[in-house]
Amino acid sequence: MDPSSGRGDVLVLDYDKTLADERGIVPQSAKDALRRWREAGGIVIDNTGRRAGDFLGENGPAIFPDIADYVDYVVAENGSVIIDVAKDRMIMLGERPPQALIDEIAATFSPSFLSPYRVQCIKTADPTGPPGDANEVALTAMVDRYNAANGTKLHVAKNIDSLMVLPEGIDKRIGMAGALALMRERGQGGGRVVGAGDATNDLPFLDACDISFGVDGGARLASRVDFFTTNLMGEGVRELADTCRGLHGELDPLVDAALKDRFHQGDNTRARTSKRKHAPMLRARADIMLSRVEKRAGVEIQEKLGLQAMAERTRNMGLAG
Repeated sequence: MDPSSGRGDVLVLDYDKTLADERGIVPQSAKDALRRWREAGGIVIDNTGRRAGDFLGENGPAIFPDIADYVDYVVAENGSVIIDVAKDRMIMLGERPPQALIDEIAATFSPSFLSPYRVQCIKTADPTGPPGDANEVALTAMVDRYNAANGTKLHVAKNIDSLMVLPEGIDKRIGMAGALALMRERGQGGGRVVGAGDATNDLPFLDACDISFGVDGGARLASRVDFFTTNLMGEGVRELADTCRGLHGELDPLVDAALKDRFHQGDNTRARTSKRKHAPMLRARADIMLSRVEKRAGVEIQEKLGLQAMAERTRNMGLAG
């Protein structure tokens, strides 16, 4: 990547058990890799199912208080919200489910089932239950009934041990497209989009990346990603970021060969040529998508989030690397 070329590559990362460890903490080695990526002219997007408030310190201490030093954009709430870190603003790409449905969920499940997300209803399902556990089946049936009666198009998504009720068409791919659209407005990015994740709700955005990585050892994503890192979570992010940062030029057989020499290959059944065409198409359409979203009635933009000040306080306290 050449900072002067305007072709900075984009690194898109899931948060829990990808960038962060099991405790939700980003290791210093991963932070250093993100810093090197950005110093080389690249852009970093954190693409997560976490609440936006988890990064803003609204639900207790911020989970990544110095995020402004390492990340350019946060796509939160499974694609529902974009945090523009540099401009300290937040764009909601959808609206919360109708209050009538929220009330029905609260009355049917335990009082702790709902959690105060900006756009979605969410709560931890049975963490030991497989896909299709009792909570997922019951919530999906409830949402389907509500859609049929009211003409809405809400859907239920699962993120490891959590269930989400999301607006129509919202997922991590759409959130990434929105962040790419913001980048286009500023002449940022334009190079390869490199993605990494560990769970099935990461697949929509990983499918749209030029190069995709799994950092979970291959259990969930084996048939859908291009490569797997040798190391797990934050150490895997360091490994893939430092390797891809050293590869110049567009995707071509030489680049593929370099990655194959370094990483385990996934069982990606899609043709590589087809994938190379897909990500540029997504980038080309992203600005249209965001323009439509921002003009739609009811979409809210919040400003002055305080992320930059939070990072500065963290540095002054000696908590950041």
